[in-house]
Amino acid sequence: MVDLSGGYGLLSGAGDEAANLRRAALETDPRPPARGHHRRRSEPLPTRWALILAASLGMAAGSVLGFLTLL
Repeated sequence: MVDLSGGYGLLSGAGDEAANLRRAALETDPRPPARGHHRRRSEPLPTRWALILAASLGMAAGSVLGFLTLL
């Protein structure tokens, strides 16, 4: 029978000490702290590029619709 008074009630029969050891092993990070960032900081897209993207997508959609009307 499993004793649930210990607080964990592990079915494997391991006591509180095993759970504490497992938790301590998971909390420690074996990797050293990172010195720098791997990614560049993301900057907001300039308005000019957003307008160029919108215009090119609009022209592409318009040309597809124009082509479909010719069929």
